[in-house]
Amino acid sequence: MTLQQQVLKEAGLLSDEDLAQVIQFMGFLRVSKAGKSSADIQQTDSKKYRTRGGLSGKVILTDDFNETPECFKEYMG
Repeated sequence: MTLQQQVLKEAGLLSDEDLAQVIQFMGFLRVSKAGKSSADIQQTDSKKYRTRGGLSGKVILTDDFNETPECFKEYMG
């Protein structure tokens, strides 16, 4: 059995979350062997996934957001 076949066999036994971590790690190994630093990797990732307004409409603040919670009022004296 070749190494590629062993990787595929083991990958078939992993959950989707674990498999995503394995894929990320494999990408890290590939890039690190090419001589790029971890700062270069982070910079490329941030360019790839971040967009302006990406969370727009997904964050909702309650009406009492700026009010002090009851449990902290005794400390605010």
